[in-house]
Amino acid sequence: GLSDEALGKVLFVWHSWGAPLSEGLTLERFYPGDDYVDWVGVSIFQQFFPWSPYWGGTVKDVENVLKFAKRKKRPVMIAE
Repeated sequence: GLSDEALGKVLFVWHSWGAPLSEGLTLERFYPGDDYVDWVGVSIFQQFFPWSPYWGGTVKDVENVLKFAKRKKRPVMIAE
């Protein structure tokens, strides 16, 4: 295990691709819980381009992750 000192230096980032969710699925279903998550990460690939395929996500999908992080009061980072 990690020492107490090391544990005090570790932050956990929960990451979402920012892609469309299948009907009935929510980000909450994949979120491990506030006790475990320090930051929310999101991937930015092609979502902002008009030629982006549906399965690759849209600006709306990225905004969904940002709104989720705001509700959870977690800072956001671009993870990839």
